[in-house]
Amino acid sequence: MIQLYGIYKSFGARGVLEGIDLFIDSTTRLGIVGKNGSGKSTLLSIIAGKLEPDDGKIIKQDNIFVGYLPQKDIVFESDITLYETLKKANKRLYILQEELKRAQKDDPIKYAKLLDEFAMHGGYEYDSKISKVLKKLGFSEKDKERKISEFSGGWQKRIKLAELLLTEPDVLLLDEPTNNLDAIGISWLIEYLNTFKGAYIIVSHDRYLLDKTTRTTAELRKGKLNLYSAPYSKFVVMKEEENRIKQKKYEETIELIQRYRRYVERNRYDKKTAGRAKAREKMLERIEIPEKPEIEEYPEFRIQAKDHLPTELIRAEGIYKSFGDNTVLKGVNFLLRRGERIAILGENGSGKTTFLRILAGRLKPDRGTIYTNPSIEVGYYSQTEEEEVEEEDITPWELLLKEREDITYKEIFTLLSIFDLSEEKMDTPFYKLSGGEKQRTRLMLLFSKRRDVLILDEVTNHLDLYSREALEKALLEYKGAVVFVSHDRYFTEKIKTQYYLLSDGKLTYFTGDYDDFVKLLEKRGEKTNVSLTKDTKQSRESDYFAFKEQKRKERRLKRNIEKQIEELEKTEKRIEDLESEEKQLLSRFENPDEIKDTDYKRYDEIKKELKDLYRKWEELTITIEKLEQELKNLQSENNVI
Repeated sequence: MIQLYGIYKSFGARGVLEGIDLFIDSTTRLGIVGKNGSGKSTLLSIIAGKLEPDDGKIIKQDNIFVGYLPQKDIVFESDITLYETLKKANKRLYILQEELKRAQKDDPIKYAKLLDEFAMHGGYEYDSKISKVLKKLGFSEKDKERKISEFSGGWQKRIKLAELLLTEPDVLLLDEPTNNLDAIGISWLIEYLNTFKGAYIIVSHDRYLLDKTTRTTAELRKGKLNLYSAPYSKFVVMKEEENRIKQKKYEETIELIQRYRRYVERNRYDKKTAGRAKAREKMLERIEIPEKPEIEEYPEFRIQAKDHLPTELIRAEGIYKSFGDNTVLKGVNFLLRRGERIAILGENGSGKTTFLRILAGRLKPDRGTIYTNPSIEVGYYSQTEEEEVEEEDITPWELLLKEREDITYKEIFTLLSIFDLSEEKMDTPFYKLSGGEKQRTRLMLLFSKRRDVLILDEVTNHLDLYSREALEKALLEYKGAVVFVSHDRYFTEKIKTQYYLLSDGKLTYFTGDYDDFVKLLEKRGEKTNVSLTKDTKQSRESDYFAFKEQKRKERRLKRNIEKQIEELEKTEKRIEDLESEEKQLLSRFENPDEIKDTDYKRYDEIKKELKDLYRKWEELTITIEKLEQELKNLQSENNVI
């Protein structure tokens, strides 16, 4: 449908895209990843036709409709209502409705034909479809009659997303679509994309979304786009293995060259061995040095805490908090112990941020007490920019030195790398930084000194995938305790040791997993009474035949996995044998007098077969992982919610 050939794009002296080739057909399910500033949004904008490349060619099939959701700069200034906006989103249906109005009085035959066409294109279901999309994206019934210009930036992006999904484009380009969406909205978007009939490309830092919706991952790095036939999590594994193999091949080649050179230097002037040394020199000329893989290693990042912490760190008893007539917290009790990483779940507006601010001592409760162990240091990160720096002209460098005078340059540059801040930005007055740069500066300040308890509100919002993974690793090794709120499901599931649910002003221990939380929110939205600890296994198994069919599928999957593993082991054994034979041939090449023509031929055959076997090994590994995940998902349907 769309083909990109040799796309180049620069901004000033900075090259962003360096010869991008990409083919998009109806089956494309692509996730694009890369560091902040690598050009992901630029590439989407070029595909959407919103930005012209400096060089290269874009070929689009005729009558292809491309829907594009930009990351930012979405502004609706119209005075029409939300409902009217979405009613016009599907232009075909909107035009048909207008024609129906005109034909109803004047042309009954045409009116009948238009009715058939209207029904064929889903016209009678369109209103209910609008209602469903709005509900899943967090809008209320009352919002339908509000002017779209009245909605804030985050809500306007949701309106744009709703508009796009209702148009049903042939190609959907989504730039950070889960920003501003809650758990239900993200879950529904995943469900929608998995049933979408067209092609789509997603740029996102939401790894859970990428894993659940994409088949291919493209990494944009240094202007080049490298494609991997796997969703994000498997792409990470594949890339690591690819780099390991490349590094091994590079090191072996360099070692061989050095060995040959030593031999030449030792023997080139000896009459007995000069001939062999000359032959070895010719072989050196034929050896191609493979490209050394550029493995991006982040500096070691540690979050400091006291070696010996007390068992009880923070205790809340009978906490009440109201804003006007709205009571947000009603008698909340909570105890944070050493080593715990507690995720607070809850609907938007349930009071999670209020609770975190009270725990951090930034907000006083109306009633109740907060006890914080006097021997500990508490660090707090807010998702809002409510805490502006008093001295507007102060730079991040000055803020950092003010926070901790004894910080070393090694620590400073580690923090800069983790939180994607350049030295240039460190010398920029704080008020001139972008919103994301301000938040990353706050994170840098937070982690620059010892913190025994971390209270984090949407800490990953302005971090790219690589920074998120570095932060996750540091938090998993952290000896202190963490209380956090996050819409990043991947981050939440990886970091947490316990879930607590804040609902109707009450905080309770939540025994389910994140899927159960999403189901709970959906059922509450449908006004269904739900027990937080309800055991649904018995009700699932009540349908005997469905249960037996599920078990049959499990057995079939297990047999298939065993078969694939057996084939993988055979492939690994063959690779091992060929690599051993290859090594023997290479050692034989050190003695030219013993080399035969058949040795060179056999060496080429081995290299070719190994290349095919490596590819087969990779495909088998991916297949096994998919089957194991499918089995895991199937088995989880039998578990207690």
